[in-house]
Amino acid sequence: MKKRTQHLITDSTEHLILTPLGVALEEFLIAKKIENLSPKTLAGYDWVCQQFIVWARQHGQPGNIQEIEPDHIRKWIAFLQGKHEETDKKLSDVSIQTYFRTVRAWFNWAEKDELITLSPFSSKRIHCPKAVQKIKPAFTKQQMSDLLRACDGPTDIDVRDRAILLLLFDTGIRASELCNAQLVNLQPNRLKVDGKGAKERFVPISPKVDRAIRHYKRTRPCDTSETTLFLSTRGGPLTTSGLYQMIERRAKAAGIALKGVHLCRHTFALHWAAASGALHGLQAILGHESSAMSMKYGRMANTGIEELHCQYSPVAQMEAKRTGKENGPRR
Repeated sequence: MKKRTQHLITDSTEHLILTPLGVALEEFLIAKKIENLSPKTLAGYDWVCQQFIVWARQHGQPGNIQEIEPDHIRKWIAFLQGKHEETDKKLSDVSIQTYFRTVRAWFNWAEKDELITLSPFSSKRIHCPKAVQKIKPAFTKQQMSDLLRACDGPTDIDVRDRAILLLLFDTGIRASELCNAQLVNLQPNRLKVDGKGAKERFVPISPKVDRAIRHYKRTRPCDTSETTLFLSTRGGPLTTSGLYQMIERRAKAAGIALKGVHLCRHTFALHWAAASGALHGLQAILGHESSAMSMKYGRMANTGIEELHCQYSPVAQMEAKRTGKENGPRR
């Protein structure tokens, strides 16, 4: 590993140690690895922060972490919001927020570790760019039924795919959680999964889903030594890529344009919220650390909004007064 102290500037009053951005990033990643972050999360931190370093070098910005000021951060945000030469496209608002929060975490760590005196993100003039709040797509109940019917064939793969789709719709677990699930983790009407940040949790599963998974277990090869719950067509552990391809194939067979593993997670969450399910329960099942994401699903579901509108809209009230009818839920 490179030495932290690369340059020493001395005057009569202070000693200022300057640390190249690349060296500071190495130390940041080591600190995060010690915190037991997943390899995927570490890779994400590394890639985004490396992009910041490349931008600084290519645009004549300071190369040492102590020299980065709020003005440099503003220039970087403006760069992210513009078109990129390689793709001639702009980053999405959500991607820009991810970049911002990742680099902010790096500099905030540097301040906490006393590598810098004050993070440039501490300035009240630096704010995370806002993103347009879009309604997340989700499968309708009819589309879920169509997807399951696409798995009604007689083969072992049909049995496996039906069990997988039922589990995703029933619990909203992540693709990695499903693919890493072990046989020993399946218990009556619940499954233990390894969530983000190496945090285990139990997710409840409906009796119908439990029966479908146990039916699938009986179709697994008897001579396999694999301990992973769901296997690929070749007999090895099912990968997230294989899972995505399966859903894409089944969606195409069902005539559904929507596809994607995470879409199943959104589907579970939005249908839960629309049915007025408790948000703290949704948070626990999905494995969210904070309630913010669960509350967002609740807002997107707009539970009961039509009934409230019918009761309190001034136009509805005028119509009720004219007809002499009481306001009530629409039928």
